[in-house]
Amino acid sequence: KYSFESFAISQAALRTAGAHAKASKDALNARRAACAKALHLLGYHCAEFASGTHATGYFEQATIALSHSQEIFKELEDDEMTATTLQDLGLCYYYQHRYKEAMALYTSAMRVIIDKLGPCHVALACPAFNIANIMCAAGTYDRAIDFYRIAWSINVQALGQVKKLRALTLLPARQNS
Repeated sequence: KYSFESFAISQAALRTAGAHAKASKDALNARRAACAKALHLLGYHCAEFASGTHATGYFEQATIALSHSQEIFKELEDDEMTATTLQDLGLCYYYQHRYKEAMALYTSAMRVIIDKLGPCHVALACPAFNIANIMCAAGTYDRAIDFYRIAWSINVQALGQVKKLRALTLLPARQNS
């Protein structure tokens, strides 16, 4: 009887310890996500400031913050923020005329979106548009047109869905007269 009771107490202690460990891990991941979001915002605003004022030193700071942010989002398996951060890093490189690096980041963002969110997700429009911009900068206008068309068709499809949703939810029911 004594050994069965101590076994039951040990099992309960292990369950409690496991629950505390999971709660600690969840709290740590929430803190890491908040930190990654703060780094992302810092990097994004540094890049925006640098692009508007041509203060190229800020691109380095933006790249560092966005790179760290992207690593954390990837570890946390936050696919949407991983793709967004890859695109913002690509924008930093685009503004610096580092088109090859920007293209690699936009392509990676598209791959994440397609793999995790699907091949018709509205989030694909942004990297497709940015890839088209890089192709224009490189002088490959014919290929750029294809990517502009992809971005355009995704946006048209998304806007069409928004219009249908508004028609269903916001407009009063039509009365037959």
